[in-house]
Amino acid sequence: MRDAEAQVNLNELRQRIADLNREWQLHDSTCKIARETNNISVNHDAYDLIAHELIALKMREAQTDCDNKLLSQKLMDIETQKQVLHNQIKRQDDEMQRVRHELDQSRVRENELRSQLNEIRNQMTDGVLRQKEDSMMLRIREAESTQALGDLRQRIAELEVQNQELITRSQIMGHRDIQEKLLEMQDEVMRLRLMHPMTRRQSLSTDHTRIDYEDSEDESLSSSLSNHENQRLSSSVGIYSTLTFQSNHHLRQSTPCLFQSTNNTKTRCRSSSTMLSSPTLSSTTNEIHVE
Repeated sequence: MRDAEAQVNLNELRQRIADLNREWQLHDSTCKIARETNNISVNHDAYDLIAHELIALKMREAQTDCDNKLLSQKLMDIETQKQVLHNQIKRQDDEMQRVRHELDQSRVRENELRSQLNEIRNQMTDGVLRQKEDSMMLRIREAESTQALGDLRQRIAELEVQNQELITRSQIMGHRDIQEKLLEMQDEVMRLRLMHPMTRRQSLSTDHTRIDYEDSEDESLSSSLSNHENQRLSSSVGIYSTLTFQSNHHLRQSTPCLFQSTNNTKTRCRSSSTMLSSPTLSSTTNEIHVE
């Protein structure tokens, strides 16, 4: 709009300047013609002077108007630039306000994120500490479980040893009963043998052949009893050895640390069996000597 007004004013000034130029040219030509004819009067000279001054004033007025128009145009341009700059400054202020608002929001968001980050770090620290505590408690529980398991294994081994000792003791007691019965039988045989020579002496004069037969029968009976007793002793010793070997093998698999105690038990069993077998062997030897 302002550009159009400035263009219109400029066209008007150009038109006015063109009119003034035509008037000046017309006045100049008139003056030249009058000088050539030399018919110039005093009034005419005064008129020409006034006309010349009038045209000069019009020229100055036109020049002044042109300058005013130019200054007005410049002023309008400056006002336009001012308005444009004002609008730019306003837009920049609005942009700055928007940026400041965004900056404030960003700072608030940054503070929130920092607080969340600190909370997450604290949670992570608490989680790491909790994990360490859990791992420590787990290790303690594993150690306690391992210790309890070792105690249970040791207790089981002790109970197995006690059980084996009870089994061996019961077997030894059973074999002692058998040994006592064998000793009773041997005593009975000895008693019968002591009674038998007296009877044989009484009937010696009657039947020598019968005495010889009875002697051979007594010898065969004593030899059979001795063989039977030796077989029983060897079988009992074999049973002791088998049971002791089985118990030792089982204890080696379950508790290797108690193998020494099992060997001691085996040694005690063997010594017990040897001590039990020694009276029988001595009684057998005594019986042979008596015969």
